[in-house]
Amino acid sequence: MNATIRPNFITHKIAMYYQFFELIIICNTAKMLRKRYNFLSKMIRSILKSPIYIVSKSEDKSKEDKLKKVFSLYQDLYVMSDEFNVIFGWKIFLILICTVFSLLNHANRALLVSRQKQDEHHVTYKYIMNGLVYPILYVVTTVALVMSCDSIEKSGDNVITTCHRKLINLDKSPLRHDLQVMAKYMDKLRPTFTAAGFFQINQLILATIFTSITTYLIIIIQFQ
Repeated sequence: MNATIRPNFITHKIAMYYQFFELIIICNTAKMLRKRYNFLSKMIRSILKSPIYIVSKSEDKSKEDKLKKVFSLYQDLYVMSDEFNVIFGWKIFLILICTVFSLLNHANRALLVSRQKQDEHHVTYKYIMNGLVYPILYVVTTVALVMSCDSIEKSGDNVITTCHRKLINLDKSPLRHDLQVMAKYMDKLRPTFTAAGFFQINQLILATIFTSITTYLIIIIQFQ
């Protein structure tokens, strides 16, 4: 019995650590993308930092060139975000699926062990690890993963929002049309992240996951 359990235990631990390693890579990559989107927002605010009414042709041309550079960088970030989906989409999907099954498995095990130990007055280290530490670890890592992807989407949206806000200061400037066109095309290139195309990764997926798990636990407890 021990000879069969031990290899399975080792395999499970290796898979879990590899999953956490992948999650670190995904979160760090997402952090870099988010910082670059935030940098573009700062560039737009810097270029159009004050109300512009009448400017010289040379200054107008300089600002126009800078805005074109911002849009070019935004396009590059969209390509990078798309590649992020291609590279990590299936990995994110598998991580979320494994997390859900692991939480359900730990919940079932905790309920079973609690019934077996209801007459005992001590709790073993193994019971604490299986019943508390590992589920909390899975929840924290899942939240970190989803929030990392969601933060990129919000940073990308913030670039577009910054463009629309700066239009207020460009009522009489020839840059207004350029900024309007740029914001329009940026809106079509919003960064979005999906789990291999099955569902979008944002805060709503967290609510869906935890609601489903909570519903499952309520049903299991009622049928005990």
